[in-house]
Amino acid sequence: STSTIMMDESQSSMRRRSVCFTSLEIRSYGVTLGNAPTFHGPPVTLDWDYDPAETEKFDVDVYEHHRYARRTQSELVIP
Repeated sequence: STSTIMMDESQSSMRRRSVCFTSLEIRSYGVTLGNAPTFHGPPVTLDWDYDPAETEKFDVDVYEHHRYARRTQSELVIP
């Protein structure tokens, strides 16, 4: 015998999932030699350690209001 679970369509559409954030932390990590293969110079990766004293904490709404414009792809290239 088989059993089937029937879900009322109106109930499933009412259960929308969402995530909200109220604060954020910006940490600065060092860059170290990595182990992933690359075609353009030595591989780099983020180090595990960061300085908690240099961690910046913000309210999300304040950060979004005052943040810099997003960088272009060419600005993200490591020289």
